[in-house]
Amino acid sequence: RPMRWRTVLAIFTGVESALFGLAMFALTYQQMVPVIRITQYTLVGLSSAGVALAGPLWLGRIWALWILRGVVLVALIAMVVLVLSDPGDGRINAREMMTSLAFVSSVLAIPAFFLVVLFHPDVVADFRASSSSRA
Repeated sequence: RPMRWRTVLAIFTGVESALFGLAMFALTYQQMVPVIRITQYTLVGLSSAGVALAGPLWLGRIWALWILRGVVLVALIAMVVLVLSDPGDGRINAREMMTSLAFVSSVLAIPAFFLVVLFHPDVVADFRASSSSRA
């Protein structure tokens, strides 16, 4: 029987990935700059991978943890590309810059925290113990 936190991790991963993927897909439209559109579709694909990994995470598969780490890391990079490729109007004042920094920080905070949790030694130890007990 999986530990309670692993169930929470699996549910969070599945639900958050599905909601984020649907939101990214809804925000994508054809008139966008190609880099932005490709990045958005990449995030939709990564979200699908997150949904698919929820089951193996719940079962404690160590390979699912490794893949999820990569998915979250690539998603963080894609989000940074998405933010940096915003065409804007070219004029930036201090207030707009602070608003942009606050927005970027709030958008990147959750995946960054999630990535830290996935690398936490207790999480890794539990997945290794779960994998070795089945072997």
